[in-house]
Parts: sequence; C-alpha cells; structure tokens
Amino acid sequence: MKLSPSTPSHARAGITLIECLAYISTLLVIAGVAFNSLGRLWAVTGRLAGVTDDLRDSTRSGEQWRADVRAAHGPIRIEEGGLACVIETTNGPVIWFHGAGSLWRRAGDLEPSCWLRRVETCQFNPDPRTHVAALQLNVQLMPRSRQSRQPSAFTFLAVPTAPIAVTP
Repeated sequence: MKLSPSTPSHARAGITLIECLAYISTLLVIAGVAFNSLGRLWAVTGRLAGVTDDLRDSTRSGEQWRADVRAAHGPIRIEEGGLACVIETTNGPVIWFHGAGSLWRRAGDLEPSCWLRRVETCQFNPDPRTHVAALQLNVQLMPRSRQSRQPSAFTFLAVPTAPIAVTP
C-alpha cells in the first residue's frame, strides 16, 4: 500500500522571512562598502585636481620669471636675503618677491600681481656654474592636506645675459 505524501507534489518553492532579512543585510553591507569607496575616490580626485593646479600655476610662474630674466638689459639684483629679485628691463624694473604666502610680480609702475598662491618658502639664488652665471628660483608650496607625504617643490633655472648682483 502506498501512502500519499503530506504535501502535494506541486508545492511552491519560496523564501522565508529570515532568508529575506539575510539578503537585505548583505545588500546593505555591500552598498555601504561601495559608498565608502566612492567617497574616498572623490576625496583623492579632489586632491589630485589641486596638485595639478599647483603644477600648472608653478610652471606658469616659473616660465614668466625665466622670460623676465632672459629679457634683462641691466644688472639683476637679488635682495632681501634671496626673497626678492629685481630685473632691469627696457620697460623698467620687474620685481619678483615673496610676501603674504604668495609669489608676486611687479612690472614697472604697475600694481603687484599675484602669480602663485600658497607659497611656503621662496628663494632666489645665484647658481654659479663653470662657464656661465645662472639664477635659481626655489619654490615650495604649502601642503594641500595633512595626508601629503611630499611637499610640492619646484626649482627653475635661468641664464641671464646681464650680470647678477647679490645685495643683502
């Protein structure tokens, strides 16, 4: 004699409430990890954009300083212990100086213009070479965050056609 099973053969398969809660909690954990990673990615991208802005602005400033040095028609003076560089040109003196956390350029009688912000240190130095006299501009920028491992530092060299004078 054959006994019939207690459940019909066409019984529906389904999930219990406990399984449903387990799936939802797993989904929430995965979503939390993904959003945390996305937040870190946005922060790093923002810092990277800032570093590239620093690189662009520093390069633009250094190239303008080099152009001014090449355009010198009189002696180039390094003053204030290396914090200022006075370049005599045909259009009047061009003065580069570090002040108020920025690198400034003053051409002739015009108002000074800020060429680079967030400057921590800036130093103009003569760079004596064997066969040529050169000038060196060293700029170190303030770090963008506490997590910066290496400060942004830039060195620019220029070879003037005019003599270099260092005054204290």
